[in-house]
Amino acid sequence: MKRICETLANGAQKGLPLRYMFCCNGDQYIAYADQKGVMEKTLPVCPQLRQGENYDFYVIPGGVHDMKAWQLHLYHAQQIFFR
Repeated sequence: MKRICETLANGAQKGLPLRYMFCCNGDQYIAYADQKGVMEKTLPVCPQLRQGENYDFYVIPGGVHDMKAWQLHLYHAQQIFFR
């Protein structure tokens, strides 16, 4: 959490503001709970992350760490990045 906030703040100070951070996860992935927890704690204390504006945490119900999930994550990321 601290490292994310510091990295984003340092980047903004150097003229490299966050344009978009898109986190994707399957809810059956082994690290899902940890990753979701980190981001839930980070959002309230990191002004550079604005849910729905320059940050999103997308969850695939039943998703695991496999090629199918990666393809779905890539598809959803492209919907945002190429608007």
